[in-house]
Amino acid sequence: MRHLLTDTTLLHKVGVHVRPERFPDPAVRRIIEEVVTHYKQHGERPTGVVVLQRLQYRVDDGKLTNEDVQASAEAMEKAWDSEEATAAYCGEAILKEARTQAMFTALDLGLRTFRGGDFDKVAEQVERAASIGKATDNSPGVDIMQALAERTKRRRAGTQIPRLGTGIGDLDDVIRGGLAAGELGTVIGAPKYGKSQFLNTVAYHVLSLGGTVFYYSLEMGEADLVDRMDAAISRTPIDLLQEKADFVNEAVGDWLSQTKGRMIVKQFPSYKTTVSDLEMHTQMLSIERGLEPTMLIVDSADFCGVKNAGRDSSRYEALGQVYSELRGMAVTWQCPMWTATWANRESLEKKVVTMGDIAESFKKAGIADLGVAICGSEEERQSGILRLYTAFCRFASAGVMLGPYKNNYEMGLSVKGSAGDDDDFPV
Repeated sequence: MRHLLTDTTLLHKVGVHVRPERFPDPAVRRIIEEVVTHYKQHGERPTGVVVLQRLQYRVDDGKLTNEDVQASAEAMEKAWDSEEATAAYCGEAILKEARTQAMFTALDLGLRTFRGGDFDKVAEQVERAASIGKATDNSPGVDIMQALAERTKRRRAGTQIPRLGTGIGDLDDVIRGGLAAGELGTVIGAPKYGKSQFLNTVAYHVLSLGGTVFYYSLEMGEADLVDRMDAAISRTPIDLLQEKADFVNEAVGDWLSQTKGRMIVKQFPSYKTTVSDLEMHTQMLSIERGLEPTMLIVDSADFCGVKNAGRDSSRYEALGQVYSELRGMAVTWQCPMWTATWANRESLEKKVVTMGDIAESFKKAGIADLGVAICGSEEERQSGILRLYTAFCRFASAGVMLGPYKNNYEMGLSVKGSAGDDDDFPV
């Protein structure tokens, strides 16, 4: 119980698997119920005060007595007085309980799909359940001699490594089609310069191909992000979504039915959320819903917290760690990942934003595979015009300026002529 209330990562790891009814003490069970309910409603762990407030509401509704609340408060106080070793043991016990429940779910899914003969899917679900709270990779890797024939065949056929583009045609041409599995791209720009619209354009493009996008926001609310996607799909300005609600409903439903694309939008608290939290949520979606990401989007890495960061850790080092963990997450799930980062104040006066303008930590450029900067003169910005600049790239030419483009922010997209837009994009 103490760990669920104090550990910033444990609840995100196991919240969907904790079963309050399995706790025999009624006072503790009531606390766990409120912790889990609050987490499911708000996506964050409650404080002890919030839990007691929630219990008091149940007294007002006639579902509990004041004696029940007092007993729970005493149980909470007792948990806080427990030794650290005991608390650590409880944390491990909760993780074990979560794995057990996830395994039951996976085995139940296996039994229900057994007759279909999809044994690989069953094995995958069981493996995911067993890996909750862990980071393991049992792959033997690539034997370059054994894989030589396959590589040669691919090269003779002119088949390239599969990549996912951004939906902005001439940008995708410059970056050789986009990001490959396990690669990390970042869009660079000053605040309010359209980084989230760029990420939404990427998400729309992947959906249009029938892919599955996990979009994690550490800044904007889920409703605003969904509105942007509905605007892009229905080609309806965001300001008119309410007025054209019925049309938008039909257009979005028809489009998604045709493309078969899936998108999960989840908001997490800024600076309190670590990459491990995002990883655990991705595992939960895989186990509980059977979803595997085609593209991961984190908006943005600069709002991520750092697991086990010491008091003396600098922001420079912390952001380097965040980017390393994000790229590791992309490798684990074998899909591309996009995120966003700030440019420094000096970039506001620049027509070209380079990797030297990345704010806070230059390590971001050293870890990410691709950096695309949103830039342009102040006059261009005021006119709704932007340019894109390939600030750095591991697998293609960097230093390429593209545009100018007319922005398409009213439709939730980056530029006119990008995915989902019929206009020609060069201004």
